Amino acid sequence: RAQRLVEELHRLHRPQSEEQAELARWREEALQAQGMLNLTETRKSLDREQVTPYLMNMSDDPMLAGRLLYYLRVGQVTTIGSGSGSTVLVNGLGVVP
Repeated sequence: RAQRLVEELHRLHRPQSEEQAELARWREEALQAQGMLNLTETRKSLDREQVTPYLMNMSDDPMLAGRLLYYLRVGQVTTIGSGSGSTVLVNGLGVVP
């Protein structure tokens, strides 16, 4: 009976694992599309001396602080805003065009 329960748990866990993997891939693609690094790359880049300028998110919540890293291109003018011509596009609640 215990073996049967273990097998049932494994059967139910597989679709969740696949869904979590798909969500992780989607999140990585979305971060890359916005020019941001994923968490693993962010940790690697912070381990060595930083010479490239970057923007990092800030939050009062320690679980959210420093989770997004956006490297600025050296030698290029960077504009930040909600307009379509901005290099770094900012949008969301409270962001006025």
